[in-house]
Amino acid sequence: RQTPIKSKQSKFKAIKVNLARSSIIRTPTLTMAKKKKKSSSSPKKAARNPLYGAQQTFLNSLSERERNELFHPEIDPDRRAQLWMDQADLGEALVNQYAWATPSPHALKILKEFSPIVEVGCGANAYWASCMKGEGIDVIGYDIMQIDTGGKIKSKNGKGKDKTHASESLVQHGGPESLEKHKDRALFLCYPDEDGEGMGEDCF
Repeated sequence: RQTPIKSKQSKFKAIKVNLARSSIIRTPTLTMAKKKKKSSSSPKKAARNPLYGAQQTFLNSLSERERNELFHPEIDPDRRAQLWMDQADLGEALVNQYAWATPSPHALKILKEFSPIVEVGCGANAYWASCMKGEGIDVIGYDIMQIDTGGKIKSKNGKGKDKTHASESLVQHGGPESLEKHKDRALFLCYPDEDGEGMGEDCF
């Protein structure tokens, strides 16, 4: 929905992932990538990406029509309302625990083509950066929060207890100004400010 700000002073390739539209924007070229079929994930990969795993578990609990045609007239209105509330409750919980957007296997495969990457505003758990690292992508994450160890993702192990998966590198403290040190890397922003001001604009 947003168009990257074009600046003569900008020396960075820029990527913006919008999973709601399944698109990727790389300045100045626009490439649309649509998911054609459900991706399969091994248990090991699912453990590294519990956000995606939880969403797939919910979707797999629905019928094919409920997944693809929620507003079909044959779906009972009460059932539709219940599903709408269920997905909203699940989405809020996952956002609070993991990230605002989902690094699906399809998205990570595309991001690998833009490696090496630098992410600004990666958050305390550096969820996207950690998932990228797990796929072998060369990525560096920055956030202005005081972080001692970054890239920690909690998921349930086989015994139902929380298990922490840590990235191989620390998240570094910094913001848009840190990009001066990484002019050879593609810029990745996950769900930047939508009002055209703030960190996203400063990065460009």
